[in-house]
Amino acid sequence: MPHIVAVLSFPVLSLAVAGCDLGASKEPAETSAAIELPEATCRSADAALLGAQDQLMMDADTPGEATLPKAAWQSLEQSARDQIVNAVGIKAACIAARPPAEQPVIIRNEFGEVQSERVVRIYQPSSL
Repeated sequence: MPHIVAVLSFPVLSLAVAGCDLGASKEPAETSAAIELPEATCRSADAALLGAQDQLMMDADTPGEATLPKAAWQSLEQSARDQIVNAVGIKAACIAARPPAEQPVIIRNEFGEVQSERVVRIYQPSSL
């Protein structure tokens, strides 16, 4: 069972994030075993994304991807951007039949240009 290692919050989002070393890599790790993410983590990600959708006109209907107006993205501090990326990644992992250890995330602007492309660590795979 994964463990929550940090609780991140800012005025737009409040989200418990599972894992460690969030967004440090651009390449996802392979999933070694099927896990079930905590329901509370998934609910937190959903709530955070709903808040961002309402406040920032964000669209996050495709797992692992979101569209956010360029002006809204640029107005956010880096920590807020990180929270959005993490929430998109966690939500994608929560709806996956087999959640990955790391979830690729792409945030685009209204013109389809990539504003952020990262991998979110969802959980730390156990080493054998």
